[in-house]
Amino acid sequence: MQREIEPTRQFLQSLIDSPEFSQENETAKQRIRQTHDFISTLTTWANEMLKLSTSTMVKILKIGAGIQKFFR
Repeated sequence: MQREIEPTRQFLQSLIDSPEFSQENETAKQRIRQTHDFISTLTTWANEMLKLSTSTMVKILKIGAGIQKFFR
C-alpha cells in the first residue's frame, strides 16, 4: 500500500504547498485538498487496523455495514 499511495499523498501535499497552488481555481483546490485529506485519513486508519490482533480485526469487520446507521 505504501508504494502506491504514499507517493500520491506526498505529491498532493507538495502541490498544496506550492506557491502556484493559490492561483488555481477554487473548485480544483477544494478537490485536491479533499483527495489529500481522504488519502491521509484512509492511510492512517489502515495503519491502525494493521496493529490490531486478528481476532479484534475480525470483530470489527463483522460489525461492517451496521456501523453506518450511526452516521445517517
